[in-house]
Amino acid sequence: SIKKFKLNKISIQDQKFARKCFEKLRYLDSTSSNKFYETLLDISHINGNIFNGTKSVFYISTKHILTDLDFMTAYDYYLTNKINSELSFISSEVSESFTKLVQNSPIKINMFSETDLFLIMKEKNLYPEAKSETQNNQKKFSIAKTKLTSSITRTHFKEFFFSGLSLIFISVVIPFSTYYLIFGSILLLLSLISLFIKNKTPANILLDKNLSTLIKDVTNK
Repeated sequence: SIKKFKLNKISIQDQKFARKCFEKLRYLDSTSSNKFYETLLDISHINGNIFNGTKSVFYISTKHILTDLDFMTAYDYYLTNKINSELSFISSEVSESFTKLVQNSPIKINMFSETDLFLIMKEKNLYPEAKSETQNNQKKFSIAKTKLTSSITRTHFKEFFFSGLSLIFISVVIPFSTYYLIFGSILLLLSLISLFIKNKTPANILLDKNLSTLIKDVTNK
């Protein structure tokens, strides 16, 4: 079973804002998230999810459920380095196996929920800056669309056309001809579409043209 910490100690308005903050945290890359935690909690990143503070060793994970493996990883670091401080975990969800190890631990364990972490953010007025999954997906779609439209232009007509003809010809002489016929037809269709898409002049070419024009104007004066 999974124990999920609820944002029930703060106002409804803060709960909504807190959820947005943790959504952003989940989509931060590891370098950015480590720097955020270091600044927020005044700790230093050691390795993986482990951070070292003056009073506690921190194991932080807001991206996945804490399990017994997470506990053993943090506990092993604690024992190996002979640290005379507390061991703290920050997460939004924990498993039953993790909870049992915490209850039977010979050292003091601190558990911080998302609420606790958000209250620290609010106190220091420090929040994560990252794009949400929706924004990231929109950006990826925009990049894919740009690459696709830039590849289907008149300059690529010959590649599409002759590749399509080759596949259709191959479909006549070898087995599994259906596959070659389908892909050959798709390439021929793309070659037809490319005839109606004008080539876009790259920015660097435009810059070179403008620069050469400027040089001519200056030299002619």
